This record gives sequence, structure tokens and C-alpha cells, in this order.
Amino acid sequence: MLYYHQPCFFLLRLLYTNKGFSIDFLLNGNKRRDVMGEDMLARHTLNSGMTEISQHNRALVHVNRGTVRLGMDYTFANEDKLSLAYYLKGDKVLSDRDAFTSYLDLSKPENKSESTSLVRDDGHSAIHNIRLQYDGHAGISAGADFTRYHSPSVLDYQDTNGSRTDMINNTRQDVSRWSVFLNKTHSFASGWGLNYGVHGGYASSKNYSEYLYDQGAGYEMDEEALEDNTQKEYIVDIFAEVSKSFGERFSATVGLKGEYFKSDYASSRENMNLWNEGALFPTVSLSYTFSPRHILQFDISSDKTYPGYWQVSPQVTPLNSYSEVAGNPLLKPYRTYEGQMVYIFRQKYMLVAFCEYTPDYFAQLPYQSDTELKTVFRFENMDYSLEAGLAVIIPFNVGRFWNSRITLRGWRMQEKNDNFHGISYNREAYLGLAHMSNTFNLCDKPNLKMTIDGQYVTPGAIQGIYDLGSMYEISAGLKWTFLNDRASLTLKGDDIFASSIPRTIKINQGNQWSRMRKLNDERCLKLSFVWKFGGYKEREHDSIDTSRFGK
Repeated sequence: MLYYHQPCFFLLRLLYTNKGFSIDFLLNGNKRRDVMGEDMLARHTLNSGMTEISQHNRALVHVNRGTVRLGMDYTFANEDKLSLAYYLKGDKVLSDRDAFTSYLDLSKPENKSESTSLVRDDGHSAIHNIRLQYDGHAGISAGADFTRYHSPSVLDYQDTNGSRTDMINNTRQDVSRWSVFLNKTHSFASGWGLNYGVHGGYASSKNYSEYLYDQGAGYEMDEEALEDNTQKEYIVDIFAEVSKSFGERFSATVGLKGEYFKSDYASSRENMNLWNEGALFPTVSLSYTFSPRHILQFDISSDKTYPGYWQVSPQVTPLNSYSEVAGNPLLKPYRTYEGQMVYIFRQKYMLVAFCEYTPDYFAQLPYQSDTELKTVFRFENMDYSLEAGLAVIIPFNVGRFWNSRITLRGWRMQEKNDNFHGISYNREAYLGLAHMSNTFNLCDKPNLKMTIDGQYVTPGAIQGIYDLGSMYEISAGLKWTFLNDRASLTLKGDDIFASSIPRTIKINQGNQWSRMRKLNDERCLKLSFVWKFGGYKEREHDSIDTSRFGK
């Protein structure tokens, strides 16, 4: 895969305060051009025969993106605070992809064919969010949140494979999401703390996809392939958390969240319930201080991840004459249970043991169809994913000149699936990671600092039926701070050796076999200027969850 991008961006933050009232404004935008490509060799078993497919893909992508946020806060005399914020994010993406594919029947070498496909995908999206929140001095917090997402796109697909195919795919997604919450905290004289609350939400996602084919006398819609569906979701969370410090050495926080989630799916073909279930999610955080220089911490957390709305919609999007992306209406959400123990010694060195268990974990995986010469990319659930390992973090410095931090991590990963399109796998891998970050104080006047960061991951990582090669990344930067630390100029180069993505991706499981070569180049040179004036202090804001929007 050949990849590089040419970005440019800007960012503006403003803050106005007057007594108890404040307004903060954010405006940013970026524009970039990405050039991508990949070379693939596959051997596809179909009807007791094997066909070798050789494919070369190239793509040019133009991205324009902008964000606006306006927030207002008012603090009352009793320290209660009322906050209102509006957020807008829009982008436009235009991509042109072309692929050359050759087919060779290995049992009859004279049966060879070729195809050329061209794909233009023109889409844009807009996210609107408004949030109202009240934080009371007595420990009460309440609020409401509304998000609106709109994303139409037009895909023009042309393919020459013996005969000519000319198709237009119009798609559209509209999501409306509401949520309300109420939390209460108590601090008791005995040292106990109590935090509890409730959260309710509703979401409606409308997904539309139509296919029009050029029949010679104009484009005609394929009525059977039309997809027009609505997903409606309802969620209620109730949680409680208690905390207590037992003397100066031991502290504990224990929490439990109960969730009920329901999702209904309706289309012109069928109505069904996607998910209707309740779940409990425990959290535990313990800390014991042997001495100020030796601390032991133990944490357990759990969460749930839901697939995107488009991922469970049964549409098909062509990538080229041999590959396509399909939705999976049977896709299930997955839970994640994490445990971590951390030993901190000499107030800076850390030894970490960790484990993460994820039943029903899903990822986008390819499979070679047993009915036609197609590779289908689709999100699939596994039985589970399991990772466990150790890590050590070692910070050190050499005088004031050199500050460094070394992270070494080794872990075992396992993924199991007993029913992946007629085959099963239970795969494991042992991996290692080394990361080092360095800051060099070149001089104080002028204030110049240089950073050099590096990371290496050993080969052998797996994702479903994928085998991934090794990867490493080196980045470096130079920062000049001036005007009494109110302004800075930074020059930074990322992924200097174009090695942050695995060079090779292999599949060799059952009757699934392919090799993909990535000649990637993600090198990026960035020059940024930051100027803070008027005593500006950056504020933190809650991010908008957009993980389930779009394709």
C-alpha cells in the first residue's frame, strides 16, 4: 500500500470572562490530500477449483474538515454553575479509486481474464450537538444532550470485466440522539463517599441505500437491492459508587452500573429486535501505600461497545471488481472486562500486570465467498478475545539536559471463533513492544527543546484470520518558546522512516489465502505556531461520541 498525506490546518481558541459569566469559542479546520494504494495476491477456492487473483489498487482522497464550538457558563453566588454549549463539525470527502485485477484459473491456465474498475465516492457529513448542564454546590449534577448527524454520499462505480458495469449508489444516514442524566454525590464526615445517578437515552438512525444501473437508455433503479431501514434504541443506566480512605495507607472505590438496552430494526422487508438485554458492569479501584516511595494499585473495569448503525445495515458497497463491503444485521455488541495491577516504586518506576477479556469481540474481516469470486469485508463477532501481559515503565533524566521515558511491554493475545464462514480458528500470539520518548533541553535563552520518540512492535500480531508484520515508528521535533512562554513555534516530523503500518498482511486459514503488500508512506512534516494572549488558559470539554456514525 502506497500512502502519504499533505495536511494543512488552523486552530483558534478565545475565552472571555466577566465576573461569573464566561464564553469560550473554538474554531479549527484542516485540509489534506491522501494518496493510497495496495497490491494483493489471493487464491480463491470455488467449486473445487482454484483461481489466482492479482490486484493493484490506487486511490486519491481529498478531505476538508472544520469544527466550531461555542460554550457559555454562568456561576451563581452560591457556586452553582449553569453551562450551555453548541458544537458543529462538518467534513467533505472525495475519493477516487482505481483497480486492475487479473484472474487465472490454476487448473486451466489458458482461462485468464482481466478487469479494470473505477470508483468515485463523494460524500459529506455534519454533526450538531447541544448540551445543557447544571452543577449544584450540594453535589447535584443534571443535564440534557442532543446530537444530530446527517451524511449523504454518492458512489459512482464503473467496471470492465468482459462486459461493462456502470452503477450509482446513493446513500444517506440520519441519526437523532437524545440523552438526560442526573447524578448526586455525598461526602460524609466519617470519610465515606457516595456517588449515584441515572442516565436515559433514545436514538433513531435512518439508513438509506439505492442502486441505479446504466441499462443503455439511462439509469434504472434496482428495486430488489433498495435498502431503507430505521433503527430505534432505548437505554437506561443506573449506577452507584462508594469510596473510603482507611487511614493514610489504604483507599478503596467500588461501583456497579446496571444497564438495560433495547434496539429495534424495521425495513420494508422485515421488522426484528436486534438487542434486548440487561447487563451489570462492576468497577473496583484499590490503593495501598507501603511508604511514600512504594505504592500498590489494583483496578477492575468493565464496559460495552456497540457496532455502528451502518455496520448492522444489510447494504453492499463495491470496492473493486473482486472486493466489496457488506453490513451484518446479526452483529452483536461486545463487553470488555479489564484488570490491572500497578506497583510504583521510588515514586517513578512502574511495574504493570494486565489482563483484558472481551467476549463477542468484533472486527472487520475479509472472507472469500463460496458462491462467487468475491472477497467480502464484514464486521464479524468472535467467541472472545483475550490479552494478558506485563509492562515496565522507566523514566530517567541526565541533569537538566535529557529527560527520557522507556516503556517495555510483553503480552499474549488470543482470539477464538468456532464459526467463521465454515471454518474455525483458535489463534494465539506472543508480542513485545518497546517505546522511548526523549526531550532534550538544548538551551534556555532562547528556549529550545528537541524531542525524539521511537516505538517498535514485534511481528506476529493477529486480528481474526489476519497475520500482521512488524512495525516501528520514529518521530522528531524542535520547539522554540518565546514571548515569556506565551508563544511557541514547533517543527515536527512524524513516522520519519515510513514504517508505522505493517509492511505485510497475510491470511492462511482453512481455504482462505491471500497476501497483501503495503508500501505505505505516512511521513508528515508539521510546522505549527501557537500564541496565547490575555492570560488565556485552555479549558477541557467533554468530547462528542461519534463512534457509531457514518460508514
